[in-house]
Amino acid sequence: TGRVGVLATVATVRSRSYFAAIKDENPATLVIERAASELVPIIESGLTNTEEMSDAIHAAIDPFLAGDSSERIDTLLLGCTHFPLIRGAIDTALGAPIAVVDSAAATASFIQQIISVNGLEAPGSSRGTAADPGHLGHSAPALAPVLPTHQIFTTGDPSVVDDLAQRLFGDVAPRAQQMTLGAKRG
Repeated sequence: TGRVGVLATVATVRSRSYFAAIKDENPATLVIERAASELVPIIESGLTNTEEMSDAIHAAIDPFLAGDSSERIDTLLLGCTHFPLIRGAIDTALGAPIAVVDSAAATASFIQQIISVNGLEAPGSSRGTAADPGHLGHSAPALAPVLPTHQIFTTGDPSVVDDLAQRLFGDVAPRAQQMTLGAKRG
């Protein structure tokens, strides 16, 4: 129906980045943005299966569902990296056939497409399937001599991120490292 809701943090809504990207794809799309920054600390504290979380989700989602059915959204974009962690609760709160798009998954898929189209895969990587392990000069390695490593960086408090990572990933989660982002110099 061309009515898209964007649920994001205050900073993301203020940036209008999703609004602009959606309008670039289809200027006729109605884009309704709502800030729901209050969900972030609840998610980070691990209180995801609580009445407080349910109330906060409804406060964020219910305005998308208000009004006549011809005015309601048909797609909801989760514009914050935290929100997919409560996707089930969001789906329940929507209670309607509304497509939910995880911006992180969509971004990862888009990046993979760019890598593939431009032939930027790492040497030895596969661009095919299990039946076709590689082509265009690439072949699957006989074995992977280097184990992957994972790092977590945050501009926030590393101890808060460590607590969340432990709840999500268990003992395999690496310790978060503090980083500072500077202004881009041109």
